[in-house]
Amino acid sequence: MHNASVRELKHHVREAQAAQGQLKRWHLRQAQRQVASILVYESRLAAPSIVIDACCGTGTSVALYHLKYSDAFVIGIDRDKDEDYVLRFIPAKYHHRFLFIKDDVMNITVKRLRKLLPPGSRMRDVVHFHSSPPCESMSRADRYSTHRDGIQPISEQAVADDAALEYTVRLAKDILKEAPGALISLENPRNDVFPYLPGVRELLKDKRWQLLTASYCSCANHLDVGFWPQKDSNFLVCGVPRGFGLPMCNNDCSHLVPGTARHRVVLCSDRRNHPAQFVIKDSMVKGVIPHGLLGRLWEAHRQLLEMWATSAARLKESTRPALIDARAIHRETERSVRERVAAYGAATEDLRDGLQKTASNLAHIASGEMRDFRLQVSFSHPLVTGVQTVRADVDRGIPNLRQLVAKNRQEVRNHPRRAAVFQVTTRSAADAELPVEEAEAVDADEATEASDCVPLLPVESRTGEVDV
Repeated sequence: MHNASVRELKHHVREAQAAQGQLKRWHLRQAQRQVASILVYESRLAAPSIVIDACCGTGTSVALYHLKYSDAFVIGIDRDKDEDYVLRFIPAKYHHRFLFIKDDVMNITVKRLRKLLPPGSRMRDVVHFHSSPPCESMSRADRYSTHRDGIQPISEQAVADDAALEYTVRLAKDILKEAPGALISLENPRNDVFPYLPGVRELLKDKRWQLLTASYCSCANHLDVGFWPQKDSNFLVCGVPRGFGLPMCNNDCSHLVPGTARHRVVLCSDRRNHPAQFVIKDSMVKGVIPHGLLGRLWEAHRQLLEMWATSAARLKESTRPALIDARAIHRETERSVRERVAAYGAATEDLRDGLQKTASNLAHIASGEMRDFRLQVSFSHPLVTGVQTVRADVDRGIPNLRQLVAKNRQEVRNHPRRAAVFQVTTRSAADAELPVEEAEAVDADEATEASDCVPLLPVESRTGEVDV
């Protein structure tokens, strides 16, 4: 007996040692993966910065922001304007850090971008990729009906716009593979099409991506000059902390016509426009993004990088992976979840009983004539024996609903009832013609006991049919 106990004890010791060894190896692998990924992010903090601004227009949005407030090398891409036009908007002191490519974004690939980078730079040095794909066919203007049926494109322009967006999404994913710590932003004026396009929905399946909405006027700050339109826009963003948001205008910004709720600058002409409002007609100027908005995105991105750097520092300080008692933590977590569910279940039990009683009262009132009467209902016991009992009966498969109704009625009759009186003030048209004394006499004669019915379940009507 003693030898058997010793062998059993040794067996348990070997099992514990094997489990501990597996746990150590698991923690070591996890730590190695974290260190490898975080070192990539940490190395980006000291690397030269590359910014790619696709569909850059005048170049005064993302391109000029990074030229002014960082030492990044910026690549601008646009199909509609040439280099001379764009350089007119870029101060000469930044020209040596700006490269313009006149081409359609659908002709841009990661392989081609590698060739455009300055000497010594690689794709992993990209810190921000931005694109504002064409949006004319997604506009809320009246011409919208000529481009789309719902979100489906029906015009050549709509088909081309959707193709450009889908290609931009693929390009953004390719760049994110090369530079996993980069900020990616895709902009489109707020509309009923962009959030539901396949490429956008595909990106939003990844928890790193967020769909933000911002008002240009509320985001503009000391970095921007002059008055700005409201222009609510969607920003599909990757590389900012989860829960990050951008401000929206509630007609409370500093860009309004004094004494009104109208913005000084608008993007469309309308007969309802205020005489003091100014309409921007140049599509290139309409597309300019305030630097205050871009600054908010970039600052949020920097905060995320700092969070990653802090995680890397914690790993460096620890000489060995910390071992945890996984089973003890699992038991503690399971116990807390059960306590929470039990507390929630107790609260819902009271709520369910109250709803059942209310449903019973309403069923009695609706089944009779709407007149003054006293309703006699029993509250000494629930009208049904309990949701679990009913669920069990249904799970066993009672073939006839009438049997279920009759069974619960019989259980109600077998329990003592305590009368509760409710006064219903609604009177019928016939009672309204009677004197008060006669009406009260009629009410006294018609005080009836509530019919036995099952709340929240089919009830058998006077004709013998089951009402659901």
